[in-house]
Amino acid sequence: MAVTIQNVADKLNEKIATREAAKIVTIGYLKEIDGTVAVPRRPNYVYFQEWAQPESSPPAVVFNVAVPPIKDLPVVVSTTPTPPFKREVIGIYHDGINANLIDNIGQLNVPLHGQTHQYVSENNIGHDPVLVWQAALQLLKTSISSGVTVKTEALVYHHDQEYYFFSGAETDLTSYMPSVGLACYVLLYLDITTGAIGVTAGTTVLDSPAIPVPLPTLVTDTIPSAFVKLYNQTTISLADDIIDARAFLTLGSSGTASPPYTPNQIGDILISEDGVTFIAGQPLVDAMGEIIVDANGHLVIM
Repeated sequence: MAVTIQNVADKLNEKIATREAAKIVTIGYLKEIDGTVAVPRRPNYVYFQEWAQPESSPPAVVFNVAVPPIKDLPVVVSTTPTPPFKREVIGIYHDGINANLIDNIGQLNVPLHGQTHQYVSENNIGHDPVLVWQAALQLLKTSISSGVTVKTEALVYHHDQEYYFFSGAETDLTSYMPSVGLACYVLLYLDITTGAIGVTAGTTVLDSPAIPVPLPTLVTDTIPSAFVKLYNQTTISLADDIIDARAFLTLGSSGTASPPYTPNQIGDILISEDGVTFIAGQPLVDAMGEIIVDANGHLVIM
């Protein structure tokens, strides 16, 4: 089918008819009225003052889901050219930002969606709540840096009627590494009197699945961070070698964190009648090397 001039004209007129008219754009800033930028009882509406208007003129009320409601934040507002002629904040006027007047410059582009993630109470849950587990909390968390060096995150803590800031640290655990074939746990903690990370080592035992590795004793005047298992490895595994020791929901105090059973020497085995109390020792064997049991079939421990 041949294309005629009329066809071209019709297509052009169709595009013009369906094209959205240009929006009217103004520049100004968010204004605070009676201590608030947000308009009371009008969700997602803010006070807006055009720069072209005198300071004494009343501010406009505009719709906003694009920027955080921060006093004096320079913004761009558009007005639709068709009814209902709605005025709406469409973004930040970056050329008008004065870094000396507005805090949190890096957060200005964060949209107003925080309440959708909130979990204030069972009766006040956002549309997309974020469930945070202990592993997601970074306060004094110990994780992997590289090799057998671990890093401990920052923490603000209270001691002797004062607040202190621990900025974080890295700790090389090479000097605590046991010999080949042995294993131990070390405890990393924040010393609240010095503000530094300390390390204390637990008992070294044979590296065997049959022998529990005891945890070190907690230290007085410290905040525990993590237990790290060492067994002469070249790289520490976050999933397998680190036990989170931060006491968010339990009492932290000086005391023993070790299980109530430890082997006495290499070659010992552990026996328990109830799964709670364990006896460590070596099984009695006969001249042929066979393990001797009593009338009930229980091992005889020396």
